[in-house]
Amino acid sequence: MQALLAMNAPALAAAGVHVPKTGRPLRLLRDSNAGHHNLAWELNRDPRFDPAAGTLQALLAELDAYKQPLAVLSSEDFEYLHCRPDALERLHEALLGIGYTPQIISYFRPRAEYARSLYVELRKHGLAATWNDYVQTILRDGEFRHGAWVFQFRYGRLLRAFAEQFGSHNVFARAYRRAADPTDLLFDFMRIVADAGAAIAPAELRLPGRLNQTVDAESVTGDDDARLTSGFSDDDDVLARRFDVDLNRAYARRPRRVFGAVG
Repeated sequence: MQALLAMNAPALAAAGVHVPKTGRPLRLLRDSNAGHHNLAWELNRDPRFDPAAGTLQALLAELDAYKQPLAVLSSEDFEYLHCRPDALERLHEALLGIGYTPQIISYFRPRAEYARSLYVELRKHGLAATWNDYVQTILRDGEFRHGAWVFQFRYGRLLRAFAEQFGSHNVFARAYRRAADPTDLLFDFMRIVADAGAAIAPAELRLPGRLNQTVDAESVTGDDDARLTSGFSDDDDVLARRFDVDLNRAYARRPRRVFGAVG
């Protein structure tokens, strides 16, 4: 998604959508896969935050200068803010202050799929726990902590944190399967942006290929998948009741790949 936004910034600007340059880590400025991670790091007090890569105040100045009706920020590291209500309040008030109404769009993978991918990634960052201990921790706590990072497997809990600040009507949950065609997510996201009022022509968009390869964890069994699915049925009920999304049904449904221009 971040590659799509960066690659298509001129076409999106013509459609009334601004993709800020502020907040992208300096090493990624020339990279098509350039998310707004530095903004998330600032709000989360992450040691990777680099003021030279752009601050929240600099973002506000950029948005105010371009004055596009829509703007899009993307970073997987915004998820950590569910533990920082003060940071969410700061972000919300800052964007409201320059005339934007923030809306939160979150894509959730099946928990077993997410757990496998996360485990492999955390092993690269020094995780020593065995796969079984890792799964047991997730099932017991509903989350997994590694250093200052909190990875939330209770998706309803994560969304509630954002809804309490931004309002439930401005928080949207979407389902995504790793096995799906990667363009399904991209077209789904562009439909959301189009529904918000952007005059986007699909033929003008360049589509990136899959940037992250599929990974498998050690000793994964079908039983692990079942436990990671059934262990969160109560949370799935919260998602269905409060956020009107049935993730299990959505995962099983073949994605629609129809996309129409608006405007």
